[in-house]
Order: sequence, then structure tokens, then C-alpha cells
Amino acid sequence: MKTRIGIVTYARNEQDYLPKTLSAIGSQTLKPSAVVLVDDGSSDRTAEIATRYGWDVVSRSDRGYSAITTSALAEVVNAGLERLESARLDYIQIIGADDVLPDCYLQVVAERMEADPDLAIAGGRSCFDRRGSPYPRGLRMVRRRCWNPPRYPVIPGWETYIIYKVLKEGHKVTKYDDIVYYPQRRPGQNWNWEGLGRTMRSLGYHPLVLAGRLIKVGLRSPLNAGKTLRGYLAETSICDIADWIRTYQRERILASISFLSPMF
Repeated sequence: MKTRIGIVTYARNEQDYLPKTLSAIGSQTLKPSAVVLVDDGSSDRTAEIATRYGWDVVSRSDRGYSAITTSALAEVVNAGLERLESARLDYIQIIGADDVLPDCYLQVVAERMEADPDLAIAGGRSCFDRRGSPYPRGLRMVRRRCWNPPRYPVIPGWETYIIYKVLKEGHKVTKYDDIVYYPQRRPGQNWNWEGLGRTMRSLGYHPLVLAGRLIKVGLRSPLNAGKTLRGYLAETSICDIADWIRTYQRERILASISFLSPMF
């Protein structure tokens, strides 16, 4: 039986990048069962291009600014997820409007997830991602039965939230470094440092994790570290699993210390 994958992407004035991204989806060895693009108030040919490639387009009104790096982007993605809700899917894949996938991407990730029923989220590695988190960043395939309902909370750190949510429920998350995809933009050009601080506060990050991040950022730019701290102190919303996230991070810190300690 064919594995059924639904894809959601989101775009605002992406006519220059979208054709290459959608063409790569059309060339996949495992064809998606449903494809939805949320047009977030574009003033260019974004919706027209998506329609030409056969995508289902959800049109949203122009709020006057881009939702990228804000919690409002969760609402944008959720509009696409709502459109997929009636489809009978095994997996949901979220992609950016400038992400270019190798032809085998969907098939390889899905096959590996099928081989491990405990895997709830998996994904490849961006060509710009040389180090860092063992968890996949923006490009993630989520097992549908582990995401019910398939919605993101509209909070800072909404993308990271789903990682911790499935870990809390006893599932696994992994990143495949040997499966590489290619964003057409170099990441970090418009990084929201205050948003990073708000994310850590909203998700309940352990103080040692916060301190480590501030030191790391501060070594490169004290100004950006100050923006991160300002965002952390300004945020008031705390997500429903913040206590669990803090405990999880503390246990990982203690495990690392124990591993590094001399054995007598």
C-alpha cells in the first residue's frame, strides 16, 4: 500500500523561489497525496505559480507584514494543516517556499520512518546545517497518528514545541545527516534574536540552557545577546509543557556531566 504524504508550504511574495521548490516536489520518486500552499497575502504571482503546478492554494489577507520569525507564522501553517485534515494521510511534511528537495527525499525519509514505528518526527539536513541540534530544523516529516489534531500552538517557539511534545509522549525524533536538502536562501540573514529569547521563555528552557545560549551568542555579538535576553524577560506566555521541557533539559545536562566525570 502506498505511503500517503501530505505537504504544506507557506509563501509570501515568493515568485522568484517557488518554481524551483515546487518542481522538486513534482519530481519526487514518492509522489505526495496532497499538496497545499498557504498564500500569506502575497502581492506578486505566488498564488498563480502554485496553481499552475497543481497545488491547492489557501489565500489569506495581507496583514501588512511578513509572519516569518513571529508566532503569527503558526497561524499561517495551521491554515494549510486544516485543509489537509480530511485527507487520510500517514505523514505530513512541512516545507519552506525556497526549500529544494532531492528527488528521493520523501521516499527515503518515509521508508526509514516506516521501519521504526516509534519515530514521530524525522527529516534531513540543510546544506547550511553543518553542526548543532540532533533534531531536524525547519524541514520535518511528522507521523500523522502522533499529531492529533495536526496544529501548532500560536506561541513563540511553535516549531520547537512539537519536538518536545512528541518526546514527552514517548516518541522519537531524529535527523538524517546523509539526506541533504537545499534552501535557496542562506539562513540567518534576518534572524530574530528577541524572538529567540521569547521562544526560550515560552518553552520554559532550563536556566543553564539559557545561560549557555547567551554566552554563545554573546561571544559573537554582545548586542545580539542583549536582544535575546530582552526577549526572554519580555515574554509572558508559558506553554503547557514548559515544566516537562525544563525537567527534560535538566536530566540531559546531568547525564552529560555524569558522562564527563572521571570514573573511580
